[in-house]
Amino acid sequence: SSVIVTPGKIDTSPRDHFCSIGPNLCARKSNRLPRLKILEEVKKGSNGREGLKEEMTQLKSNNEVLLKELADVKSHLSALHLHQQPTMENDSSPPPFFADAVKKSVHTALQEDKAKCDVIISKVEEKGKDESFAADLGSKISFDTKSIGVMRLGRKKEDTHHHRLLKLSFSTNFEARAFRSRFEKARKDKPNDLSEFRVRPGRNREDQAAFRKSAIVANTLNKDSKREGDMCSYSVRDNGSIWKFEKQADGKWVHISDWKLEKSGNDGR
Repeated sequence: SSVIVTPGKIDTSPRDHFCSIGPNLCARKSNRLPRLKILEEVKKGSNGREGLKEEMTQLKSNNEVLLKELADVKSHLSALHLHQQPTMENDSSPPPFFADAVKKSVHTALQEDKAKCDVIISKVEEKGKDESFAADLGSKISFDTKSIGVMRLGRKKEDTHHHRLLKLSFSTNFEARAFRSRFEKARKDKPNDLSEFRVRPGRNREDQAAFRKSAIVANTLNKDSKREGDMCSYSVRDNGSIWKFEKQADGKWVHISDWKLEKSGNDGR
């Protein structure tokens, strides 16, 4: 390239001028890129802080609401305690023990569940071989599940014609119900082999007490019926209910399904 020399001034061509300012421009651009990245990160951080501030404000507001509700609950409990305190002080009876009540409830529930797993068989002769009888009976009715317990109920009496009830215990309520169902079906198919026996579900103490009460009432009704001509008979079912039967002209007894035991204030009937 040509160079024009003038006194006190040096001029160059455009190419030389570009070469002189190019490195400075590139340096400025290279320095500007990190700054932009830093500004972007700062902006992101600023937005994040704003979001955290909003969340903290919301949490603070929720906390204040919860504290207010807690204060209201405490105030309500205090008022309730003051309201009940005079009644508790005037009551001379001992307070109920929650643990004892729970224990009694659990025990009762267990007894009820245990009774549901039992099967009671009547009119089984006492020959000292109850386990063998239970096994043979299971074979007759085609019931393969074995009982987990066999025992007699009550004390043995001197009367050899009186046979105590035989109780079979099973692992579950389902097995006990299945045994009774299979027995009733087999008795219909083989009446000569099983007609002498009677099977019913087990009872807990409360059910047994109610059954005895119904038996007393039925006994009284039967005595009254005999005095009036013996045309009616009353029987206690397995569930404790009392059924009435009337004697027909042909001598057969018919269940009166619409009859209900009348209750009175004197004898509870």
